[in-house]
Amino acid sequence: MTRKQEVQTFKVSGLDVRVTDCPRRGVTVAFLTGSEGLPERRRTLFTGRLESGTTSQLHRLAAHLSTKEERIST
Repeated sequence: MTRKQEVQTFKVSGLDVRVTDCPRRGVTVAFLTGSEGLPERRRTLFTGRLESGTTSQLHRLAAHLSTKEERIST
């Protein structure tokens, strides 16, 4: 029995981040303009394969943004 493709979408500010786990192509990540607004204006900004080290890079980005967000909320 073949494993099915899994797709999850995460909302980040005005972006949708779509993570697709495909048995044949591996895990890909796509950044799309947000789902608000007209569907014909929705655009894919970037699509790429998940590689070793990607999550560490995203953690560093999240930590950096966290410091900026703290400044905004004070």
